[in-house]
Amino acid sequence: MANTADYGLGEFSYPRGWFMVAASAELRSAPLAVRYFGQDMVIYRGQSGRVMLMDAYCPHMGTHLAHGSSSYIVRDGMQIEGDSIRCPYHGWRFGPDGKCDDIPYSPAPIPKAACIRTWPVVERAGCVFVWYDPEGGEPDYDLPSFAEWDDPRWVNWTIDPLGELPCHPVEIIDNIGDKAHLEPIHGSIDMQRFENVFDAHVVWQHLRAGHRTLAGREGEYMVNDTSYTGPGILQSWMAGEYPSIMLFCHTPVDEGCVKLWHGLTVKSAEAVASAETIAAVRPYQEASCAALSQDIQIWRHKRACLNPMVVQGDGPFGKVRIWYRQFFNPRARAGEYQMRVKGATVTRGYRRGPLDQRGSGMTTATLFDPIRLGDLELANRIVMAPMTRSRAGDGDVPTELMMEYYRQRAGAGLIITEGTQPSASGKGYIRTPGIHSEAQIAGWRRVTDAVHAEGGQIVLQIMHCGRVGSLLNKAPGTETIAPSAIRAKGEIVTDKGMIPFDEPRAIELSEIPKLIEEFAQAARNAIAAGFDGVELHCTSGYLPAQFLSSGSNRRTDDYGGSAANRIRFAAETIEAMVAAVGEGRVGFRICPGNPFNDIWDDNPTETYGALLERLSSLNLAYCHLIDVANPQLDSLVLVRRKWRGNLILNEGLTRALAEQLLAKGVASAFSFGRPFIANPDLPFRLKSNAALAQFDASTLYTPGPRGYIDYSMIEQTKG
Repeated sequence: MANTADYGLGEFSYPRGWFMVAASAELRSAPLAVRYFGQDMVIYRGQSGRVMLMDAYCPHMGTHLAHGSSSYIVRDGMQIEGDSIRCPYHGWRFGPDGKCDDIPYSPAPIPKAACIRTWPVVERAGCVFVWYDPEGGEPDYDLPSFAEWDDPRWVNWTIDPLGELPCHPVEIIDNIGDKAHLEPIHGSIDMQRFENVFDAHVVWQHLRAGHRTLAGREGEYMVNDTSYTGPGILQSWMAGEYPSIMLFCHTPVDEGCVKLWHGLTVKSAEAVASAETIAAVRPYQEASCAALSQDIQIWRHKRACLNPMVVQGDGPFGKVRIWYRQFFNPRARAGEYQMRVKGATVTRGYRRGPLDQRGSGMTTATLFDPIRLGDLELANRIVMAPMTRSRAGDGDVPTELMMEYYRQRAGAGLIITEGTQPSASGKGYIRTPGIHSEAQIAGWRRVTDAVHAEGGQIVLQIMHCGRVGSLLNKAPGTETIAPSAIRAKGEIVTDKGMIPFDEPRAIELSEIPKLIEEFAQAARNAIAAGFDGVELHCTSGYLPAQFLSSGSNRRTDDYGGSAANRIRFAAETIEAMVAAVGEGRVGFRICPGNPFNDIWDDNPTETYGALLERLSSLNLAYCHLIDVANPQLDSLVLVRRKWRGNLILNEGLTRALAEQLLAKGVASAFSFGRPFIANPDLPFRLKSNAALAQFDASTLYTPGPRGYIDYSMIEQTKG
């Protein structure tokens, strides 16, 4: 089974939170061997009634404290003294704090290192819970109160131990946002409501539907509100003849393995539940466990799903996994993940009747339907393409003008920003923004906050210009670099007018790992700035394209020569970005055979075919293709043959053409560039067939608001 790193969840192997470790009923005076979070432990009830959980091995000689039933210490009932425990091998005694306080055969001082790690536990509602934090901190949210446990009207649950499941818990967590599985697995019919609400460490699912397992009578609906409190405790409040609350707990044993428990408490109509009522509700408890077992059977036999292939009507898997990441990363970053998903998400779909009555017809999506690309959930399929606008301020910091510019265009399903340099040396053009300083990160944070406040999604395009640049546009002390010391033909705008491109210095082989790390760090900085993802600019003659192209790459080492070598820099850079922020947040932009900025390649079909085949194994968010006419190849045909993921298509699109291509399944989404300049409300204009305004070409790259944030929008009536 895949591990946490494979899913790109975060820094820690196991999530921070409250987890169940035992049912109260299974604890006796003898220690019980358990294993959680990749560690062997023992759990026992002391003579005071207190539950103790500690690491399993005695520091003296490594004896497991729960495996020694033939020892006379155990047979004579001497292993548990008060709330302390003795090692069955030599009798060393360890107190509730884990420190050794008695070595029965030695008068020497007890070594300070003679201690065992203890774990903070709380016994509540017939269960024992532990607080786990890889950083060693105190709980940062409360354990549920389970108030019904002490209410005499409620029939308390009997915990059903469901054993271990060879599955990463993220596969289980997905269910909280999975609308589409409810009919085929559980027999849900006539879905009336499916809504998720993300609120700090809690995620809710609100459901109203018919249900063949739990609501068997015709016309009866199951209404339930389900929540995860943290990453391992689920409760589901269900209305009906007997209101009930299901408890489902899962706790990591090892990476790729969890232990499961189920319980159901049911409310009676009596002030105190009678024996007859207790007997009557038992079938409800069994039905609840049976419904859960339907999911468990699937989880037990499915392969790891690192990046779900989501379609309309599935549910917000991406948001669920983003919410889940807060527990796998330092708690200082929890708020970042919480803010990215905060609020309600309603999953709608269309109903074609019960499964056994359906035909084979398919509906056709439109540009205005939502779609998920990796971890990105787009409200529509209209993407704003990246466009350099040269409005950054001093220090290449995004400005208030830029914040307003992108905010105005947040109606796009996805905004891809202008090219942004990952380092000072990566800058080519005048007044382009960076993502390598704290001030730049803070400036971009204002932009992303503004876009998110409007309900938009935004990714950062990372662009290293390589040899396309001038030292006049760069900070002092930087260089112009390239795969080979070959000057590009052409000129660039500077404050002193148009001047030829610099002659670059060839990058040393030893410098390449550090250069790739600059891109990875830029991706991390982008996420810290609130971006939903990142895109690597691999075209238009910039650094990745310079490595890809035989005309600009004359290297004789592992990064030059054959197509397999020339794709290495772009591929390793994308792989480093994936390792930094997760594959579902990373996309890339290409235009095979594009000659812009003096780029040419002997065989772009071979080069880009090799690149696409290598990247297809990564489950990236998308490939962004600029499809331009080229006598050497048909790039769209090449991409559709070699690329197995989501495709964003760009170049010369109209609404009619995009919808025609969408109906044929050519691409998942479509990017529009220059139409967005003078039409900030482009999605609305396209949907309403309104006329498009024309932009003023003289203000494309000039500083100031004119021709940037002063284009008008059509008034939109809500309701």
